[in-house]
Amino acid sequence: NVIDDAELSSAIVPAIVDRDPLVIAVGTEGAAPVLAQGIRSELEADLPPFLGALTKAAGALRERVATSVPAGSSRRAFWRQFFFGGIRDAFAQGKSNFESAVDEALGSAHATPGRVSLVGAGPGDPELLTLKAQRKLREADVIVHDRLIGPSILEYARRDAVRIAAGKEPGKASIAQADINAILIREARRGRQVVRLKGGDPYVFGRG
Repeated sequence: NVIDDAELSSAIVPAIVDRDPLVIAVGTEGAAPVLAQGIRSELEADLPPFLGALTKAAGALRERVATSVPAGSSRRAFWRQFFFGGIRDAFAQGKSNFESAVDEALGSAHATPGRVSLVGAGPGDPELLTLKAQRKLREADVIVHDRLIGPSILEYARRDAVRIAAGKEPGKASIAQADINAILIREARRGRQVVRLKGGDPYVFGRG
């Protein structure tokens, strides 16, 4: 079959995710345009619509952050919170929440506090994880997980994230709840993003 010029051009042009001024291009040099379009669709679903506006807000804050937060780990921690943590969540809730979150983060930037997130893994199928659960796993420095959490779900985490198995198994020694709590607090006090990952809904039977 002969591919006409229009089809060839369409196959070579990258699939674009546009969150102006953030732009992501996915291309396969014409080898698999359907794959590129599929990846673009997944990115569209995963990236919130307000990400472009958040990027512009970051640009407007750069000078203030540069004068308020020392360069290095403290500044990286601030921008990480801005784009992937509580400041981003506050931005989605409205201007006043966002401004308060920025002021608070800048005021405590030297402390770089950690955070513990309680995340439910659902019934076990990684495709049924919520978008927020996936994001928390990608952000995590430490993941404390149950025995029934499958490796396919842990694949969402960064390769360098510390994984701590805290599952209970009948007839075998297991970590006490008080010890699990102590691990979460210890790691958060070290300034780390911690995820307590449980199977199903973490609030069933009051465990949450």
